[in-house]
Amino acid sequence: MAVSAEVRSVEDEIDLGVRAMPLWRCARVPVVRAALDYYRGAGEVFMLGIAWAAIQEHRERTRLIETVPLVENRVRAGVFYVLKWALTVCPEQSTETFDEMMIHSAQEVGANYETLVDSLKLAEHGLAHIEVDRAARLVTVYEGGDVTGEDWALVEHQQRTNPLRAHVSLTEDADQLTVAWTAGDYRRTVTWLRDLAAEAQREQTVMFAPPGVDPVPLFPRPTVVRIQDPPDPKMQAVLDDLTLTPEKLAGQGFWRYGSWIDTPVILAGTERLSPSDALIALGGMAGNDHMLRLAALVDGPQYVRVSGVREERMIALCRRILEPLEWTVTPRFRLSDPAGDVDVYAVRGRDRMVIQLKSTLRPESPWEVYKRNADILDGIEQAHRARAQLGEDVTGVVITDGYRGDFASWRVGLERRVATGTLEDLEAVASDPGQTFDILSRRAGLGRPSCSESQRERTCDIMGWSLRLVDAPSA
Repeated sequence: MAVSAEVRSVEDEIDLGVRAMPLWRCARVPVVRAALDYYRGAGEVFMLGIAWAAIQEHRERTRLIETVPLVENRVRAGVFYVLKWALTVCPEQSTETFDEMMIHSAQEVGANYETLVDSLKLAEHGLAHIEVDRAARLVTVYEGGDVTGEDWALVEHQQRTNPLRAHVSLTEDADQLTVAWTAGDYRRTVTWLRDLAAEAQREQTVMFAPPGVDPVPLFPRPTVVRIQDPPDPKMQAVLDDLTLTPEKLAGQGFWRYGSWIDTPVILAGTERLSPSDALIALGGMAGNDHMLRLAALVDGPQYVRVSGVREERMIALCRRILEPLEWTVTPRFRLSDPAGDVDVYAVRGRDRMVIQLKSTLRPESPWEVYKRNADILDGIEQAHRARAQLGEDVTGVVITDGYRGDFASWRVGLERRVATGTLEDLEAVASDPGQTFDILSRRAGLGRPSCSESQRERTCDIMGWSLRLVDAPSA
């Protein structure tokens, strides 16, 4: 345990302060509805920001469009904690009243509370060091300092690209992801929810009406959707798993549900409610990512049973990419002395490649990034050992279905000269294997100068304490 008793004492003080907030004395359902409406209003502001950015000069337009998803992420995180607290702390009935400013304040507390929780989780596993200055009411989290020499270039690149990227889908409709539903059941359900949300949004469109010019429609106005029972039992099973309830958040469940988009539907009394943009996202590019996350969350054993099928499909996809480029592909290539195997061994003339494959869930928190990195590090070591047996002229690479790794995995990758890429990168690698490391390191963000020194130290306030995150080792 790397978290001291003093840090835990501060955590307890903050928790008591959060639970003493007057908002939680108000009735549960009105608070849930107000939090959802707050998020709806924020979403409208973000859409207006994107519309404004679209008419700016290129550099400013790029900066604004990259900034909006980061700000939205913080607001979404804060509102999600408001919803979780409302579902678990608010009474069912109350005469207490609240206003929008109380929702706003709770949202800010929630966003900063998520930062605290993430820091404690990492420190608990020895991945950060936390110190307390009670006189200054300051909590400092030392994150360990520069690992690759370009940590912030990697981080900033992922902040720009991750909100707009989805994993390559390796799941077919017939895959039984949980005992209650298949991938096809999930896709039918989120498509149905997307259509409900799109229909609800058609009622109002935000218009741009400058003087002397005909009004121009900008975007459908976000709304909060009321969801009725779906048309069949399989879809009902999916909807039940997509719905966050007080019962699911009881005990450790409060911490298990860590990403709102996994379970975007909220039970408010007897009504199921959800922001329209979340349902539209699930019915689009985000659906496959969060389908797998939800399956792993609600039925881990069944999810593990079908995971091997995705790995076989990754091998088949590698063959479809490599063989037209005249590579001879051997899957599950066996090594001896010492024994081992390579997921894909490919030869073209004098060029040889060992490819280790990793099917990963999309990481949504620093702890999940750490676990995905552990998978990547395992693949790097496997590729490194294979090269030691087959020859240093062999190209070693780890290929995933969507995650390129973080600075922790790239530190080892740089040492081992084993790069990490995605299935989308494999064609470029196969076309020019001698440039594999340069191609993939650029695509991961290495070689890009950091835009701001200020990110090396970030601060926020929560319940009378300042939380300071420093990109440095403790003294």
